[in-house]
Amino acid sequence: MKEKYNWLLFFIVAGSMLCGCDNDDYNKANDLVNNGQYDQAITIYKELGDYKDCALLISAAKYSKAEDLLASGEFDAAEKTFWELGGYKDSSSRILETKYTKAEYYYNLSEFDIAISIYTELGEYSDCQEKLRQSHIGLSNKAFESNDFLTAICEMREANPENLEYIDNCYYKNAEKLISEEKYQEAIDSLTEIKKMECQDLLLSTKYSLWLQLLDKKNYSEAEIVFSKIEYEDSNSLANYAKGMDYVNAGNYTKAIDAFSKANNVYDSEAMSQQCLEILYKECCENISNNMYENIGNNLEILVKHNYKDSANKLKEITMLFDNVAGTYNVTSSTEYYMKKEGALIRIRSNYRNGKISISFFPYGDDGVYTVGKETLTTTFKGDGSYSGFSGTHNLLSSCVLKDGKISCKWGVEVLEFEKT
Repeated sequence: MKEKYNWLLFFIVAGSMLCGCDNDDYNKANDLVNNGQYDQAITIYKELGDYKDCALLISAAKYSKAEDLLASGEFDAAEKTFWELGGYKDSSSRILETKYTKAEYYYNLSEFDIAISIYTELGEYSDCQEKLRQSHIGLSNKAFESNDFLTAICEMREANPENLEYIDNCYYKNAEKLISEEKYQEAIDSLTEIKKMECQDLLLSTKYSLWLQLLDKKNYSEAEIVFSKIEYEDSNSLANYAKGMDYVNAGNYTKAIDAFSKANNVYDSEAMSQQCLEILYKECCENISNNMYENIGNNLEILVKHNYKDSANKLKEITMLFDNVAGTYNVTSSTEYYMKKEGALIRIRSNYRNGKISISFFPYGDDGVYTVGKETLTTTFKGDGSYSGFSGTHNLLSSCVLKDGKISCKWGVEVLEFEKT
């Protein structure tokens, strides 16, 4: 009996001791909460299990921890803690409040890009839409101050697309920046976006700078385009100068001379025209000495038009050479008697402009009328008066040779000879 009593006494004392320990831990945890040592307190509450209201105090400690984190600017940790509390008190609304406070914090630091991201996420919460607009304005102003004008434009359009004065000014400043970097085409693109601000003078001067830049790069065709479609004092002249340089680059000096003549002495157009005339003149002289007359008349006429050296005299000489070949040639002999008796004639036409001569054959028909073949034979003019190799698909003549004012041709199997009348 005594032994049972001893065991009972042991359990009573042990239970009292345990209750005393739990109570001490409970009080300690409460003190830790009051001192802001929430994690240690929560650990003790969890160890105490079902003791008193420990389960409820765990949530209360977390809530207080979240509030302290929010107050100290640890927004992400505060949001996470409120989220872990689920439906405890007003934790759900405190999550939105935490995000809003975080956005305000970054807005006040002028970290507008972060603020914009949070305000956008919060949607219609509180005054987020107005704060979002102000953030875009703040980011636009910040970009403007750092010369990032295109970003400034984008942000202002998000906030207030009707603020055209500000947007135009950004485009203008962006153009000035690009001009200083010699990025003229991009500057022109920027200026053409301006809606109301006056910028025509800067636009034209920038186009002129682009024109010079393209000339320097020998990109003449693009240089011509720069001024070909705008109304400007010298726009047509500048376009023609660029066109002339493009022709020079391609070796087409006749067209280059024509373009430079329309450039009204802009830039060095007169000097370039004289260079082209000299090249053309030397080419004509060389061709004459080599009995090469293709297109020589056209080239000499251009030189005469510009009163260049003795080109007028050379053109007269060439014209006489061509005139001496041209005319009517009557048949004088043939291998068949009847052809000579009935008669036939050839007409030669010469064209000093393209340097060609052509033969047309007119046999004398039974009806007393000259008839002509389907096609005229042509060859290139030569100054020595000797010609062969007339080309064409004439149905009557072949193997024509012109020499010393006489023509010899084949007509079928017959050989015909003609002399100029």
